[in-house]
Formats: sequence, C-alpha cells, structure tokens
Amino acid sequence: MISNFEKALNRDEFPEYFRGTGIYFTRDPDWRTQLHIINWQGFAAFSTHKKNQYQS
Repeated sequence: MISNFEKALNRDEFPEYFRGTGIYFTRDPDWRTQLHIINWQGFAAFSTHKKNQYQS
C-alpha cells in the first residue's frame, strides 16, 4: 500500500502534502480544519522505513 507521502514524493507535490490541500487534506474531527499531525506522522513513518531498509 502506498502512503500519501509516497504519492506526494512521486508526484512532486510536497507543498500540497505539508499544507494538507487537495487529496492530502485530513479533517480534524474537533476543529474541522487540516489535521497537520497526520501528514507529519506519514512522513516520519516513511523516512524511518527507508532508513531501516538501508541499514545492514
């Protein structure tokens, strides 16, 4: 399964991803605005996975 971060990486859509616009928008259930922590968690999970792939 491809993450939203990987989609943004492949499509060169980093500004949209980190701003949470378009397909990268995740609504905060309380405030009804962009839930930015979801995008940062996706980035962290992706980078941790890639880092572990290159370790021997």
